Amino acid sequence: MKVKQFALIAAAALAASHSDAAASNDATVSISNFTFKPGALQVKVGTRVVFKNEDDIPHRVAAVDGSFTSKALDTDDQASFTFVKPGVFAYFCTLHPRMQGKIIVTP
Repeated sequence: MKVKQFALIAAAALAASHSDAAASNDATVSISNFTFKPGALQVKVGTRVVFKNEDDIPHRVAAVDGSFTSKALDTDDQASFTFVKPGVFAYFCTLHPRMQGKIIVTP
């Protein structure tokens, strides 16, 4: 009887951990060595994308279409944006415009 109860509890815990992972709609873009990594990121609608500055100088993330912008991010600072509609969102660093990336949002 105890083995059966343990198996049921383990199965419930596993299911809960999978639903937590599915509910967590986060993705990360690292800012490192004057580049966005990954340079192109594909996510689903509702995903929160976190931009984390790992460089030792400030960067500022802004969408080309003006749909999002961050404050200047110092080392280890981060900014996040939740994408609520599908599309391709090109962005760049306003302090270093040659730094560019894109978020591809699918339904």
